[in-house]
Amino acid sequence: MKKVIVLAAVAVFSLFGVSGAFAQTLGTPVSQNIPLQADVSPTCSLSTGAAAANTVTIPISGNAIGSTTAIPATGVGTVTCNLKATFSLSTLNGGVTRPGSPPSGSLGRIDYSADLVVAGVGAIANLTTNGTAGASTAQTAAGLITDGSLANTALTVSVTPILDVSGNPLAVGHYVDTLTVTITPST
Repeated sequence: MKKVIVLAAVAVFSLFGVSGAFAQTLGTPVSQNIPLQADVSPTCSLSTGAAAANTVTIPISGNAIGSTTAIPATGVGTVTCNLKATFSLSTLNGGVTRPGSPPSGSLGRIDYSADLVVAGVGAIANLTTNGTAGASTAQTAAGLITDGSLANTALTVSVTPILDVSGNPLAVGHYVDTLTVTITPST
């Protein structure tokens, strides 16, 4: 009779999935760990403003630069980075230039200084043109954002024309350059 009761008890425990590994003594808590995880990819993005709003027009008076006051480029955009990154500026033409060579005694390039500012961080890159096409900045000390904490943070650029000291007039023509903001994520 004892064999039948023991076998019946084993059958009942097996039927309801009770085993020694999960048996609970009355009043003793039982717990199980459930691992949770997520993978976040590194990213830096630049949401740009309207292109027309980004155009900087250098004031000209007669045949010379009309002002050497900083000109803001509005609507540059916002940046989001979740890792450290470097910021730089580069010039396509090495200054604001006209096509072709200027006539003798005239200038065909307007040099400028450009500053890139990240809201809450400050000026992080500066570029001064000198006629070297494709020139790029060396970042300022703040140009490396080390904590990856930029979330929809405003970028601004200001351009300051540099007065040529030669006294030569600017040649007639349409002067252009492209100033590029580059964000390089690093690990």
